[in-house]
Amino acid sequence: MQGIDSKYWAIAFIAVLLILVWVAISLLLMVLGDLAAVDGKYPRAVCMYSWAEKIHWRSARLYTNRGNLCYRLGDLDQATKDFGRSIQLQAKQAEAYWGRGGILMSQGQNEAALADYELGLSHRQNSAEAYCSCGIVRQRRGDREGAIQDFERALELQPDFFYPHYYLGGLRAETDQPTALAHVQRAIELRPQYPPLYYLQAYLQFADQDAAVVKDSLQLAADWESAAEGDRYFKDEYGYFYRAWAMEQQEQPEAQQDWQTTEELAKRYDNQMLLASLRKPPAEH
Repeated sequence: MQGIDSKYWAIAFIAVLLILVWVAISLLLMVLGDLAAVDGKYPRAVCMYSWAEKIHWRSARLYTNRGNLCYRLGDLDQATKDFGRSIQLQAKQAEAYWGRGGILMSQGQNEAALADYELGLSHRQNSAEAYCSCGIVRQRRGDREGAIQDFERALELQPDFFYPHYYLGGLRAETDQPTALAHVQRAIELRPQYPPLYYLQAYLQFADQDAAVVKDSLQLAADWESAAEGDRYFKDEYGYFYRAWAMEQQEQPEAQQDWQTTEELAKRYDNQMLLASLRKPPAEH
């Protein structure tokens, strides 16, 4: 009888050991995925996470991490599935809500995107990036005051965050030009190589009718844009809007193409605030 008990204990020990090895392998794969992601080797990181999934299929963090990488790689369908799976496993996974919100925002589904961002913030309220994204969505929906509040909250959490300064520069343009200009100038200090900022600065300075100052801003914009070798800094509708305005002031034929691109992007992202602005006569832009 004692021999049988020893046999069972040996089998149980081996089974536990195999389970521990199996878990250790999954954790090692996740660590390798994390390291590959940090190194910018996103396809390799996705591969590591996918192998880990075969063992560790109930890890919300795994699905959130892989979802973020698939999003960066442009695989939005897989990213959406991963974020959804993460939320199923752990309802308070704020990063998964924000990741899914980013996808929805890129598709112009602003209501659904805002809902996801707010759900994420209900679980974790210290993310400047999430408040900034909420601000962008509210701005697109035409909620100027709500957007301003979100951008200001983002700056409370992260004072040197570039994007809230950039967007607040545009939002404050009509109501508080000195504050708008201060935000733009701070954004320039943070990222001087960003051409849309100089077009926005010229847009704000134009109201003072200081032709020399406006000319200097436009020249800086042109210089940085030339150094950037193309439109890689013009990723949203506002960059094209400010450049279109600048080209129009200089009577450049490129203005028409930029206005067209602005409208196309505004429609794609369902940017109601910008579309309303585009319906105004050119002199009122």
